[in-house]
Amino acid sequence: MKKTIIISSILIILILGGVFYWFQWRPTEIKKECFRKSDEVKNLMIKAQKSGEQIDYTVNYIYKNCLRENGIEK
Repeated sequence: MKKTIIISSILIILILGGVFYWFQWRPTEIKKECFRKSDEVKNLMIKAQKSGEQIDYTVNYIYKNCLRENGIEK
């Protein structure tokens, strides 16, 4: 009986840990990486003296495309 409770507790903890990783940690890390990529492009475009509209459009496109590639956004 005691062994069953311990095994059940461990399984519940593992399942909750997996759910937390999949729905909280993973998306946050993907969003950070996508922001970093789009920010690098933004800095390059600023150095190349592109217009504000071009920068905004390109940065948003890169960010959203990165999210789509990683399955965060449709």
